[in-house]
Order: sequence, then C-alpha cells, then structure tokens
Amino acid sequence: MSALSALHFRSPAFDVTVAFDVYEHLSPTALPLALGESLRVTRDECWMSLFNADSCPDHVFQEVEDYHWNMLSLQLLADEIRSFGFDAEIYSVPYILESRFDGYRHFNREAHIIVARRKNRRAQQVVAPNGS
Repeated sequence: MSALSALHFRSPAFDVTVAFDVYEHLSPTALPLALGESLRVTRDECWMSLFNADSCPDHVFQEVEDYHWNMLSLQLLADEIRSFGFDAEIYSVPYILESRFDGYRHFNREAHIIVARRKNRRAQQVVAPNGS
C-alpha cells in the first residue's frame, strides 16, 4: 500500500492519471490517502474506474483476508475529490453501454467512472491537423 499512499512524483507530475478498480480494495485508512495522492500528482484530469460504487450514503468496508472488497459511496468520493480542487463527473457504465447498444444489459450495475477535472485547469491549445 505504501506505493499508492505516497507516490514519489512531484505535484503535479502528469496531465492525466487513470486508476482502474483499485480504490474498492483499500482499507478505510488507505482510501483517502491514495485518492489524495492520485489527485496531487494530477495536473488536469484523473479518470477512476470503479466496479463497486453506488449512491449509498457511506462507504461499506469489508475486509477479506489480506485485502478489502468495499462498496464505495459515489457522493462521498465526489465530495472528497472536490475538497482537492477538482470537479467530479460521475458516469454509470451500464447506462452508457445500454443506451448505446440496443438490447445490451451490462452485468455490473455498480460500475461507474468518475472523471475528476482540476477547477483551474490551464487553457487547452487546439492545433489544426495542418498545423495552423
């Protein structure tokens, strides 16, 4: 766990960071540390894929042998993200896929993506394909 709770990169080191299905496996102590470190090293956006998150009012931590299998509160995560100076956009993976692919039913109703965007992002420079 020490790698996630104390990343050895400057603040901010990366334009975009991505975390896939990791926060649900962290202890109650490690979760806020890892989330804070992920955002600390992020300049613009942090994309977080969550396989077990819902609109529950609190995180539900469940220790399973050497790791955790937690249900995370989307609202608590969004509040924590905002406390670090980011906006939080929450997307339901089943909704996105089912609205896009007729007849498809996603197996995981608790799958979500949170996109954390730094509030004072630097302006994006768009360059046309011809360089102008």
